[in-house]
Amino acid sequence: MKKISLIFTLVLSHGLMLAQNSCEEALEVSQGTHECETLIGEVSNDLECAGLLIGESVNWYYYTAEEDETLLVTSSLSQNGNWDSRLNILTGACSSLTCVAGNDDGGTGYTSDLTFEAEEGITYFIVFDDQWTTNSGEFYIGNEDDVENYVDPNDDGGGDDTPETLITFEATTLPNVITGDCVVDMNGDFLDDIVSVSGATATVSYQQENGTFLSGNIEGPTPENSPSWSIAAGDLDNNGMNDLMYGGGGGVSLMLRSDDGATFTEWATDEYVFCQRGNMVDINNDGILDAYMCHDVAPNVYMLSDGAGGFEYIQGGLGETPNGGNYGSVWTDYNNDGLIDMFIAKCRGGDVPENINQLHRNNGDGTFTEVGEEVGLADNLQTWSSAWADYDNDGDMDVFIGASSTSNGSHKMMRNDDGIFIDITTETGILASMPTGIEHVCHDYNNDGYVDIDISGTTMLLNNGDMTFTHSNTAVNNGPVGDLNNDGYLDIVSPFGGEIYFNQSEGNNYLKINPIGVQSNKNGIGARVTIESNLGTQIRDIKSGDGFGNMSMLTAHFGLGQDEIVESVTINWPSGIVTTLNNVYANNTLNIVEIEGDVVSVQEVLAEEFNVYPNPTSDFLNISSNMNFNSFPIEILDLSGRIVMSILVKDNRIKLADISAGTYLARINANGVYHQVQFVKE
Repeated sequence: MKKISLIFTLVLSHGLMLAQNSCEEALEVSQGTHECETLIGEVSNDLECAGLLIGESVNWYYYTAEEDETLLVTSSLSQNGNWDSRLNILTGACSSLTCVAGNDDGGTGYTSDLTFEAEEGITYFIVFDDQWTTNSGEFYIGNEDDVENYVDPNDDGGGDDTPETLITFEATTLPNVITGDCVVDMNGDFLDDIVSVSGATATVSYQQENGTFLSGNIEGPTPENSPSWSIAAGDLDNNGMNDLMYGGGGGVSLMLRSDDGATFTEWATDEYVFCQRGNMVDINNDGILDAYMCHDVAPNVYMLSDGAGGFEYIQGGLGETPNGGNYGSVWTDYNNDGLIDMFIAKCRGGDVPENINQLHRNNGDGTFTEVGEEVGLADNLQTWSSAWADYDNDGDMDVFIGASSTSNGSHKMMRNDDGIFIDITTETGILASMPTGIEHVCHDYNNDGYVDIDISGTTMLLNNGDMTFTHSNTAVNNGPVGDLNNDGYLDIVSPFGGEIYFNQSEGNNYLKINPIGVQSNKNGIGARVTIESNLGTQIRDIKSGDGFGNMSMLTAHFGLGQDEIVESVTINWPSGIVTTLNNVYANNTLNIVEIEGDVVSVQEVLAEEFNVYPNPTSDFLNISSNMNFNSFPIEILDLSGRIVMSILVKDNRIKLADISAGTYLARINANGVYHQVQFVKE
């Protein structure tokens, strides 16, 4: 094993020491600035703290906290220039390390920058990997007030401009969550669950109606490709179960769930694919979801599904740059023609075509035309992801393009003016000095009716409703988003696992809508949901996979401010069918089936919600409702989403002798709206 030279530089003195090449021989460092020479050390499988696949070589250091303290670890130092470092912070035994934090391009240029809370007596490993470079540089660990030559990525030269914390989240530890990259309903109860993947097992934390979680495993073969770069969810084989797509460093694995939801089978690419963002979307609009994957070093690929577990692998046609540079794809209808289009956030150093962002317009015949230059989005901004939403509530999708480094400029807000995008960044309050990052997502976090932006896990841009934004210092790990306690406010899961950040906002109303496709794909992915209320018009597109690597909910979530009634809800389905609901109460979740025309008055339907008793029960389930169950069969589902019974009710009673003890859902589809209630069989 080789040893490398390292100049160990304290703030006040310098001394010569040796950097070690493995966890067991990590070099101890104290607070101060240290030189990291060429990276050649050993890699650990636990090193994915920056949310990405680890490089081939690393340098290992460790620091033991003498007290509870907030530590800055950064390579954003003036002497480093644009050193393309990548930083991982871990703790635990060398045989079983746990990620604490990670950062890539969070400092100025391509440098790394993060803070974390260290606990007295705990040893933390500081590891730089060579995913982007083996070059040497310097890093600092310690108090932010003591660092020399620090280039603060949040400083625009105007003094102390640290934003206030205008929206808060409370962290709660959740057991059995190793990674938290995916939030999606996995059992058909219309509550968001958390998926944590480790080897052959996907551990699902199933959200319960009382706000707790029950853990269950979905087993399968050890996948050929792990979700080290991205994960997406949706029903690819049309069996009513959400499947998973793993984007790895060498290929794509489609993990298809069995009809009972208990196990996986795998379909994997034979071809090499250096995966980045992956999505599920109905590319050819045949009513069945397909799988799409960005390729970092070659043209992009997609897999057309036959709806029965078979896939046709295709490369090119949706991002054909020969040497790739494809990082973050988002599928959305930018020109309001009812067809789903696709934007690619691209990244590559130098003056090359691989770093020019692209927009692919859907031609409606299964083909796409790249129109980025035509519409004003062919920019060489270094970016891994973009956040698409109607930020000004004028009925079309605008885009925030998030910078991963400032080498070709900083973040941009592009307003959609009838299909042409105008750079209005300087008018919005979005500063060039804001932190860079790789995950940029947008949701209405405070339920005021205007979509906000989470740009780095440290800063949220709260929409003021006039296309300007106020910075909020909101320090949460930027992970997948969903309503994880069913209170109507959106929560965030740490992508490093173990924590849910529960949104502490209150006082505003909401509406959540789950589209259920019939002629369109079952998840309703690609559908446009539009609501009208006193606030005006709001739109959402249902997407599988946004930001860079995570998978967030498939629910259309709307903040309503103080509005108590939504005058209309319209779903434009990928099939062309249009479903409309009128006069909807706020603070509800609507699970809407794809049917043509107007759904029966939603207020009448909601007034007819059914109840079951006794609960818990042993032999029979009695039903209380005004609805006619001779017309609507009741389905009984277990917590994995498997239908264990479907029956027409007689005498308002169901016999339960043939099902095992456990927790179940009783569900009906009445006039295009699902209703359900949970019960326990003893």
